[in-house]
Amino acid sequence: MSRILGGIGYALSPTVIWFYACTLLDVVNGTAFIVSRSMATKLVTESNMGKVNSLFGVIEALSALACTPAYSAFYRVTIEIFPGAFNILGVIVTLPAILIYIWLYIRRDVRA
Repeated sequence: MSRILGGIGYALSPTVIWFYACTLLDVVNGTAFIVSRSMATKLVTESNMGKVNSLFGVIEALSALACTPAYSAFYRVTIEIFPGAFNILGVIVTLPAILIYIWLYIRRDVRA
């Protein structure tokens, strides 16, 4: 949720001060990788922890490798029209992950 609020705030900031103030909304965004890794390790046996952590490392590296050029290209295309469009793109890309977390949370409550 921090990423969504921060991304929307960055994209729609009318002044530089508002832009920097949106950092307060986006401050928790960096913990998403930690939480995901923690949740995944709770779902596997101890003997598979190394595999899960390796998978997360590979996915994080590959996503950075793919997303950085994609975001840069998107920014170059939209800078004249709407400079904050890449922030909105980040929000849109984050939405499926949030929906999956919510679905898993609801499913966990149903099983309990």
